[in-house]
Amino acid sequence: TKQHLLNATVMLKNLLISLACPKQEERISNLEKYINSIQTEQIDSNTYLTDNIVPSLISSFFYGNTTTPPSNRIRVAWSLPLLHYNFNLALNLSLAIQHSVDGCVPTAVAPSIHFKETSIRCLPSAFEDTTQTSNQGGKVSYEITDYAPQVFRAIREHYKITDKMFLSSVGIENWLIRLIFGGEMNTFQQIGSHGKSGSIFYYSYDAQFMLKTVTEKESECLLRHLSDYYYYITRNNTLIVPYLGLLKVVCPRANTEMYVCIMKNLFTSKNKIDEIYDLKGSTDGRSTPLQDRKPGVPLKDLDFGDRIISIKLRDQLLSVIHSDTQFLASRMETMDYSFLLGIHNVGPNTEGTDGSNKMTIDGGYVSTNGEHIYYVGIIDYLVEFGKMKNLEVIVKGFTASRESISAMPPVQYGPRFHSFFSKIIS
Repeated sequence: TKQHLLNATVMLKNLLISLACPKQEERISNLEKYINSIQTEQIDSNTYLTDNIVPSLISSFFYGNTTTPPSNRIRVAWSLPLLHYNFNLALNLSLAIQHSVDGCVPTAVAPSIHFKETSIRCLPSAFEDTTQTSNQGGKVSYEITDYAPQVFRAIREHYKITDKMFLSSVGIENWLIRLIFGGEMNTFQQIGSHGKSGSIFYYSYDAQFMLKTVTEKESECLLRHLSDYYYYITRNNTLIVPYLGLLKVVCPRANTEMYVCIMKNLFTSKNKIDEIYDLKGSTDGRSTPLQDRKPGVPLKDLDFGDRIISIKLRDQLLSVIHSDTQFLASRMETMDYSFLLGIHNVGPNTEGTDGSNKMTIDGGYVSTNGEHIYYVGIIDYLVEFGKMKNLEVIVKGFTASRESISAMPPVQYGPRFHSFFSKIIS
């Protein structure tokens, strides 16, 4: 056991060197001290290893199997095994996030500098034979642009997400440590889109955060309005689910690029989410096909039917919805966003009630009869009403009424959105 731990630690040291991990010298120095403590028997190596590390490592590494209990929200996701075609992308995203966080220093956001700040890194691949070289002379697999890292760090800080917490979920160093010392490869968990956007989602192994691909126009929208966005969500009580980072990933070999945003997962409560709905206040095409109805997949407006959300804090919730929709319409100039609703059916194992029968400690709204807890947030709010959306309205207008179509100008979408929820929330 001692020899295995020593070999694993040396392997981790070599991996950190090959991946050019942030704060490399400091981390390697700490590992060398750790190796020395193992050799001199100053620590009990048996406490660091699982009994079945070899079979667990093989199962996790090649098949993506994991002993970590899945989150209620991501039961339709799967861990990326070594041979998955997106494994290398996930590895480099994790490394890029580690670089981004370690490269930021705690400081106040400077509007003249930080909102336009970008950082570009060329990352080598551990698994591909690439021909293009970086400025450092190494082979390039991905070129990753990190947008406004100081601003997004300030947003994370506002939501009490420390660098340590963030990296523990999505950084590469803890990923490697869990792999080597725990025999389990807790990589990102992937889920395909169940909407029309075609986005790909990656959840952190602990489901605290998610990475989602967005279009170039959506990323431009966020960056263009980043100043307004930052000041609004950090100074107001809001249901807007925050973006915690934005990256552009370019693969020179495949001549492809994608934009990836990092978000806080809305459903991190210990309470099981029994039902999930994606509501917009429209009806045209707003039903989840029967073949897609699996645990963790959101249902839509028509599936919700004529149900009522009955809570004691109705006026407070509607006031926040009104404020958010006004901001999205007037400042962000976006539409087609959704009200994500998670419903927990109260039972003997329900946690987090604060005794007021109004809200739970983790932010859920308690129903007036005490039988349900509602977790809510506004998502997908970077879509602008451009030419394609205008064409969509014209085409769908031949078979559906204007009010039933999701797409409409922001100044009309916001009021309809608020009006819908003022009817179903009592």
